[in-house]
Amino acid sequence: MQSVARKVELRDVAEGLWIWRMEHPKWKRDQGWEPIVTSTVVESKGERLVLDPLAPPESETDVWERLDARPPTAVVVLKPDHVRDVDLFIRRYHVPAYGPRLFSKRHRSGCQSNAR
Repeated sequence: MQSVARKVELRDVAEGLWIWRMEHPKWKRDQGWEPIVTSTVVESKGERLVLDPLAPPESETDVWERLDARPPTAVVVLKPDHVRDVDLFIRRYHVPAYGPRLFSKRHRSGCQSNAR
């Protein structure tokens, strides 16, 4: 199996919209999806949402410093299989999470969820 570099790419897309991209640590060849996944931050009207976040390693200080400087106000799961590291973001930033109904079934106890 070839390994994709574990480097995290940080990119500004537009004003109030930025992403980080990295290899999913559980990716395996022939799973039907690409190894590099994207996490998104969108800022609008005083809200900062982190969408489908996959936590970068603590050593990726550029991403964490940027998040810490303007912390998210909520975590949003757009697809049930993108729960990823939502718990980490909820605990670190003390914010609610929102997502599809399946999200609440898969979500670990002790974290606030607002499944829709």
